[in-house]
This record gives sequence, structure tokens and C-alpha cells, in this order.
Amino acid sequence: MTSYRRIASGLNRLSWLPNVVLRLTVGFMFFSGAVGKLGALDQFTRMFADLGIAGSRVIAPATAVAELLGGAALMLGVVTRLASAVLAAVMIGALITVVGPDLAQKYPAWWDFLSNLFYAPEWLLLGVLLWLVCVGPGERGRTLSGRLPVVGHIHRAVHRGRGVAGQERDDLGDVGR
Repeated sequence: MTSYRRIASGLNRLSWLPNVVLRLTVGFMFFSGAVGKLGALDQFTRMFADLGIAGSRVIAPATAVAELLGGAALMLGVVTRLASAVLAAVMIGALITVVGPDLAQKYPAWWDFLSNLFYAPEWLLLGVLLWLVCVGPGERGRTLSGRLPVVGHIHRAVHRGRGVAGQERDDLGDVGR
């Protein structure tokens, strides 16, 4: 075996690690941000109202709770796809209501606008969240959620059935390897 293949083989054994690191990092970002938003809910709600978001008294707290629960779910590796989809919707909302308009005003030329949009943290988080929607919790996420009886039961109830192209899903909804 060549040294390249030995290294590649060793790295393959760590293929679960980036998923766990991203889930923990992004989950903590949302969780900690939500704690701050819930702690200053009046200010957060006022910010939504100032942006012209209809129903800000309902949408602001719902957003904060979605970030809190979604962040916790990502850190635990449970309902990863659902949590990531919800948080992706939150990021799309932030891009449409705050980031996009601010960048469009600051950078009216389309090239400058796109260059800065793609550097926005919300855009990068959206990309990571969409990746997590596609790949799920990863090996360590499945292990953790399998050890939590209630979560394992919820996963089984939600994800019964067949996966893509007739592949069987495991008991947590992930398509077999």
C-alpha cells in the first residue's frame, strides 16, 4: 500500500469528524444567539417591526425559539435534517429582509453585490445548513440519537419507509450506506 493510500485510508476513518464539528459549531451559534435574543426579546421584536416585518410580535419570538431548538438539535445530532431546514429558512429570511437590502444599497453594481453577498455569514450558514439537510447527522449523530430512547422513537416514527431509489432507510431515517 502506498503512503498516499495509507493516509487516505486514515482520513476516511475520520470522515464523520467534519460533520460533527460543523453540527456542534453551527448548533452552538444558533443556540447562543437565541439565548441572547430571548433575553432581549423586546429589542429583537422591535428590530423585526423596524424592518417592516408583519406580525413581528409573533414572528420574532418564533424565530428565536426555532434558533434555540434547532441549535440544540444540531448539537445533539437529532432531527438534523428538519432542524437544518428550519434554520435554513431563518437564514433565507435574514438574507431577504436584512442582508440583501443592506448590501444592495451599499453595492449597487451586481458584481460587487454578489461578491459581498457570498461572503456574508448568513449565506455561508445557509450553505452549511443545506449541506446538513442533504447528509443528515452523520455517523456520530445516528449513534447519539439511537441512545436517546424518545428521540430514537420519534426518528423511527417520522422516517419509516423507503429511501432514494428503493434503498432501505435505517431506523433513524438515513438511507443505508
